[in-house]
Amino acid sequence: MNIQSFVAKTALAASVAAGLAVCGPVLAQTPLKTVFFISSDKSIFKAAFSEWVKKLNAEGKGLVRIDDVVGPESIPERQMSNALKNGLVDIVGAPPSYFSNLVRGAEGLSAANVTPAEQRKNGAYELVNEAFMSRANAYYLAQYGDKSSFHIFTTVPIKSVQDFKGMKLRTSNTYKAFFNALGAQPLQMSRGEIFTALERGVVQGYANLASEVVATGWQSVSKYRVDPHFYWPTIVVAVNLTTWKKLNPEQQAFLKKTGLYLEDVISQNLGQLERDAAAGLEKGGMQVSTLAPDDAKKFVDLAYSSMWASIEKQDPELGPKLRKLVLR
Repeated sequence: MNIQSFVAKTALAASVAAGLAVCGPVLAQTPLKTVFFISSDKSIFKAAFSEWVKKLNAEGKGLVRIDDVVGPESIPERQMSNALKNGLVDIVGAPPSYFSNLVRGAEGLSAANVTPAEQRKNGAYELVNEAFMSRANAYYLAQYGDKSSFHIFTTVPIKSVQDFKGMKLRTSNTYKAFFNALGAQPLQMSRGEIFTALERGVVQGYANLASEVVATGWQSVSKYRVDPHFYWPTIVVAVNLTTWKKLNPEQQAFLKKTGLYLEDVISQNLGQLERDAAAGLEKGGMQVSTLAPDDAKKFVDLAYSSMWASIEKQDPELGPKLRKLVLR
């Protein structure tokens, strides 16, 4: 289903609902059009989102429901945030960098080490939600993924930070500042292009999760994992603000409750699945390039300092406030 057919389907559903309103009473249960940035349930993060949808539908009878979750084949990755802002969809699940065209600094949620639970207590959640509401017409419901971390995977062994100089690495907005700080050549491309780019030597590496490597088969074209890890693979779940305001207090409270389930139970489960995936890759022959202690410290310091320097340059107002609350 492409974006045009998705719009047509949405319009048809709206017209049917309008007809029902004329012919008789409509159930109070509100359907929520939803998009997730990955299509395949082979991804543990998509499977986790599907688990959340299943729980929402099972426990939200009479309140809200999600009939279908579409992916980038319907709404391209770079259009998801605007689709949410404009009300084409009601819910988006995606990395914070996918919202950075509207909320500059959102990617800082990945470069954090203060847990989501702590962020709800120290004011970070309110700060981010206010930015989402005012800039993206969205209500920041929850995030998940803080029990896992990214690694760089490469086609060649890495012995030191110096080895990254000049290396072509596939990037997204999440890693771009870091890869530049390493002296690498970041190349932006969609997830679907990564395998072929590695196979043809267009890039020599990328950053992602062990579980995503397994899900996509990238291990056949990238045999090395660089340690240490960095950043959280945060997934933000946001609701169109107009839709949110139309929900009654009971519906809003229910969605908030399921959001906490995402942040707590689902994140814990993902952490174990990620560790299992990493162990499976090593058992299958993936080699680990472990940086020496001094280089490892430099690597991690560069990851966080470069990201936050970029954020604070882009948004001198939000950046420093957010950094203080989410990074110790």
